[in-house]
Amino acid sequence: MNWILLVLLPGLLVPGFQAFMPLPYGDSITHKHITEQAILRKAREVCQALAIAEGRDFHIPTGGGLSVSTVQRACSPSPSSLLSVIKFKVSIFTVYISNAAVDAIHFFSDEHHFCGEEFIGGRNLITNGRASIKANVRQNNFFSARLTLGKILHTLQDFYSHSNWIELNKKHPNNNLIRADQSIGNIADKNTPTCRSCSGGNCKDNILPEILREGKLTSAYFSMNPFRSGKPAGKCSHGGFFDRTSYRKPYGGINKDYYGADHGHLHAAAARMAEEATVELLEDIRAATGEKAFLQY
Repeated sequence: MNWILLVLLPGLLVPGFQAFMPLPYGDSITHKHITEQAILRKAREVCQALAIAEGRDFHIPTGGGLSVSTVQRACSPSPSSLLSVIKFKVSIFTVYISNAAVDAIHFFSDEHHFCGEEFIGGRNLITNGRASIKANVRQNNFFSARLTLGKILHTLQDFYSHSNWIELNKKHPNNNLIRADQSIGNIADKNTPTCRSCSGGNCKDNILPEILREGKLTSAYFSMNPFRSGKPAGKCSHGGFFDRTSYRKPYGGINKDYYGADHGHLHAAAARMAEEATVELLEDIRAATGEKAFLQY
């Protein structure tokens, strides 16, 4: 895995990338934290359900939050059980590295980051990956399943940072992102303006009031091309130093990738929603594969 880290590190340490920060950056919440906490929460829940069904005790100490070791100890009554500390850590690490690699391999792909209002393309990546994960788990191809999970979790999590779902004051994740046959929402068409320029560097109110009032879904445009931004007139930008679209009216951006981002005041809310969405996807996989296969995966 070291070669992957060498490729990723130069860019992933810089704020302004088009995603939650993959690696720790100040107090901001990372893809790693979101992914790990969701996996630990779901593993705890599934292990508890199995323990109850088998008449075993299940206990996790209160306080201090969840960790790999506390969840593993609660889940594993013996060293030879499904979840060993080392295997669990390696499994989570595999998912996380695959998640982080999306920024390097698919950096300029709008659909991989739900940028440029590519909602259908982003959803297709998630639903196709979801089907692949379930098939791989059933065939005991757990490593392939973990790699695919990491990829689609990056895209799923970015939806909450790069779209205006949080600004629309939504209280729950958009669970239709994991369902191919359902409407994602009231998507603004390409000719509908969605943003105005930030005022004096303050971007808190740069999404047009009518977009919020009508519940229209939009997402940030992003480009590093200084000669051609690719942003239609009146659309929202991602924002940040590298995003050249934010230097063209309407100025500024709406990303919530970290606390210092243009919509960084909503960073924590976006991260919480991304974690809940991750838990929902994990539950969907568990329901399709069963508890024991899910824990092996």
